[in-house]
Amino acid sequence: MDYTEETIRVLSKLSDYKMIVMSDGEPYMHTRTWEGVICKTTAGGLTTALNPVMLTCGGVWIARGSGDADRAVVNEDNEVMVPPDNPKYTLRRVFLSKEEIDGYFTGLSNQMWWPLCHNVFVKPRFNPIYYSLYRRVNEKFAEAAISESGDKKPIVWIQDFHLTLVPGMIRKERDDAQLAYFWHIPWPSHTTFRIMPWRREIMDSMLENTLVGFHTSQDCRNFLLTAENETDAKVDWERMSVTKGGRMTFVRPFPISVDYKSIDAMKTSATVMKEEDTIGKRFDCPIGIGVDRIDYIKGLPEKFSAIDRFLFKYPEYQGRFTFVQTVILERPRVPEFLELDRRLDSMVDDLNWRYSTETWKPVEYIKEKMEFTRVVALYKKAKVCVVSSLQDGLNIVCKEFISSQDVKDPGVLILSEFAGAAEELGDDALIINPYDTEGFTDTIKLALEMPLDERRKRMESLQRKVRENDIFRWTYSIFRELNEVIPISKAMRENRLYRMSGKE
Repeated sequence: MDYTEETIRVLSKLSDYKMIVMSDGEPYMHTRTWEGVICKTTAGGLTTALNPVMLTCGGVWIARGSGDADRAVVNEDNEVMVPPDNPKYTLRRVFLSKEEIDGYFTGLSNQMWWPLCHNVFVKPRFNPIYYSLYRRVNEKFAEAAISESGDKKPIVWIQDFHLTLVPGMIRKERDDAQLAYFWHIPWPSHTTFRIMPWRREIMDSMLENTLVGFHTSQDCRNFLLTAENETDAKVDWERMSVTKGGRMTFVRPFPISVDYKSIDAMKTSATVMKEEDTIGKRFDCPIGIGVDRIDYIKGLPEKFSAIDRFLFKYPEYQGRFTFVQTVILERPRVPEFLELDRRLDSMVDDLNWRYSTETWKPVEYIKEKMEFTRVVALYKKAKVCVVSSLQDGLNIVCKEFISSQDVKDPGVLILSEFAGAAEELGDDALIINPYDTEGFTDTIKLALEMPLDERRKRMESLQRKVRENDIFRWTYSIFRELNEVIPISKAMRENRLYRMSGKE
């Protein structure tokens, strides 16, 4: 089944509604260059997943303007048609002041939501000034959605933890709106969630959605428990739904994925083959690969500790194995990430000092954003890929690695049990607890010495899972579910309005 086409078919059943997608990050960005203003597609799974749908069905994508030329190209309503060479839908930009960005994004989103939802022993910061700015920015997004709706009933699909107050704000103005929400990071346990001072306002807003999606079934259970313990809502565990104020919210797992076909085609392209040759000349021994943001949830110190222990415990691999770790520091204004950046530099320097020879060093530490073709080439050449998250919503790196493999001589995926992807891929990856350095160390050796037949068997199974559950099936599954629950939502709304009219 072609899930892009099938998604469009399902969406055609929702043609009475105006499609509005909402996210902090934008799908297209305008920037200034020496040649003038250019428009480029932003990277990320969200763009890959939703752009084909929007290009076919049209509608509006509301996002924060972040390009240095974004303001220069929009109309008086902050709109621009995209893509520029063949416009198909409207990009509505929300522009923020530096104060708003500091409070809403750097502050509340990254210093409250991020540590609260990731159980990695970093204390969340509950700053009321940040929350005030967060609410103000959410109001801007909600106003944009209401403005774009016009006379047509809207379906608003909201993305991630930056916009939790938007559903309640839209609902006050548009009771006929159908609101869907996808949460891209873990949802905390209700005992963790309850320490948040603004939890009731946020939960009341989240329960205005018709559908709330998460990566894993555990996140769904955590959300339902939070609703049951922190609100007066009624939870139906069999239907995985929450009823509050005459409105029903359905909660479902939808593990996100990658564009398998594109990566599968890319790995045999001339560009990737050339990159492979360069990598082969650079490293004359087997390599491992890690691709991460500098972020305390990714388990990078634990990974380097395991590599250190591996080389000490199994000295025969000194000079015969190099680990290539690529990192980027995406949020340099978050103090904890800056501190981690310095710590990682020190760990890598110390590790390379102790084990390096004149012709070899154990860790190649690359602090830059690579072209994806080079990343695919590294995935393809690697004997092992290590995803060592201390907690992660899903982690898309493991699926990129799987899609890049040649099953004639595949590598092995080492995957943390605390990454959401372990729920889907755990049978065929080598599962680790990143806090268990000794077990982590022995798993690296097991991966490097795994027989070819077993590597092939595992990778064939992993590729089948990713191929059959790619990014387009993710989109299709969400809209198929929305198509099924909207009639229930409409019936409950009409019944509620009837009771409110006093005609009952």
